Amino acid sequence: MSGPKAADNLKYSLRSLLELARVNCVSDLPQPSIPQIETSYAMCRHALVAADSYESARLAFGCFWKGRASYERVEGKHLFTSLMCARYEMLDRLVPEHDRAISTEDDPVAWLEQTIIHDGAIDQSGSRISYRFRESVAKRLAKSLPESRPFLPPEWRAWGVPAAEARRVLRALRLRCVYHCFAIDTLASHFRVVGGGLDDLLLRMEWSHLVSQVAKLAAAPTDQVESVLSALRFGHLTTNPDPALQPIIPVGPTEVALPCRTIATSNVERNLLVLQARLSKQDFDSQSHLFARDMTRDLEAAMDRLGLPYKSSVATDAGETDLVFSLPDGDVVFVVELKWFIPPGDLRETIERTVAVRAGVEQVQCKLRSLRQDRRAEELLGLAHPPTAYAALVVTEGFSTASGDPAVACLPASVFKRLLEVSSSGEDAAKKLTEQPWLPCEGVHYQRASREHSIADVSFSWCYHTLLPAADDLAKQWVGPRSTPPPTHRGVPP
Repeated sequence: MSGPKAADNLKYSLRSLLELARVNCVSDLPQPSIPQIETSYAMCRHALVAADSYESARLAFGCFWKGRASYERVEGKHLFTSLMCARYEMLDRLVPEHDRAISTEDDPVAWLEQTIIHDGAIDQSGSRISYRFRESVAKRLAKSLPESRPFLPPEWRAWGVPAAEARRVLRALRLRCVYHCFAIDTLASHFRVVGGGLDDLLLRMEWSHLVSQVAKLAAAPTDQVESVLSALRFGHLTTNPDPALQPIIPVGPTEVALPCRTIATSNVERNLLVLQARLSKQDFDSQSHLFARDMTRDLEAAMDRLGLPYKSSVATDAGETDLVFSLPDGDVVFVVELKWFIPPGDLRETIERTVAVRAGVEQVQCKLRSLRQDRRAEELLGLAHPPTAYAALVVTEGFSTASGDPAVACLPASVFKRLLEVSSSGEDAAKKLTEQPWLPCEGVHYQRASREHSIADVSFSWCYHTLLPAADDLAKQWVGPRSTPPPTHRGVPP
């Protein structure tokens, strides 16, 4: 039983539970003609418990740390895992564009707790919780939630919905789930409910009510909201659904159930993009160039601000080179391969992206050799003298890993921009690419530990990492805001 196969088996078992809840549902209302043993709510609660175990398993597979897990060995049903490329994993966590967000309001938890307690109730058995959903309370809660960096390009459309509107819908859906989790947790504590309100964690409601509430929270047209939420319904437009990408579970002709903790802690924009790539591949492929275009424009703008000579899309015998540039001294010419990725969601996707990075390493080396043989760099960049050296590197967005070749560095775009700012010369930049001082070091910037977890009769042992205070200093140095003003623009004629 291989590691990836074990990961798939867990996903398929959860999928089976969700399918069971969707197909074999019966009413929760007392009806003598219908057995009350396996009701749809009981099935969905079972699915929720499985979903929580599934989230724990995803941590075991390294998905919490962007999928960087490799299986060392398998003995029977025991999987032993370890993290690979840990220094790149820590670097990703330090990039503020991805992992740091700013709240727009002071923490209003005390006010929210009092409001929800006022609106909440518990049944006579003392085990079932209910509350009144209020849009005004949700909107105040929204001001406390972190605002992540936009992931979709402005021109992107998903099922006919523009990127800005789709993002608002996804944020509103997450807000509704956070509201529910917060309400259940608060009321379970207030009423001293045995089990902490587990029976009510799964949010079950009419589909029309969900669409209406999300539309109001998102301030978006109902038809656009319904288009996005329909794509997130389990089994919509596919016979091979993925519960992580389609978490809204139909449990009857007009009702759906939401595993709120799973939705609230997911990268919903990333998941929507992956879902679109699977369900509407042609539509996705026709727009995928927008990500590479925006990445290139962002790096070109950084070079313009610093006045560096560069050229994009340079034709060579080995293929088109994404970017060629030099520092002001012109001593070293840098040949860059750009790679944009959807962030990985599991081990299989991590392996695929690692293979793509390594392919980029081979490509950029071929292009470097071609440029060096042609001796066109001096003319291309308008240099005052021929370069004394060449260097190749791979710059990525969404995923980074070790290049596998000590002669070629791989680094995130945000770190690459900082490298341009702090390098005093081409030789200095080339030296930094060799030493890679931006990579966190174990024992200095992070510590490694291990955990164990069991799902049914399968047990897991895996490694994880905790950032140390020194990591903040490293982040400020290599991925933080600019500390000095940029030089005057030099540019290169088109």
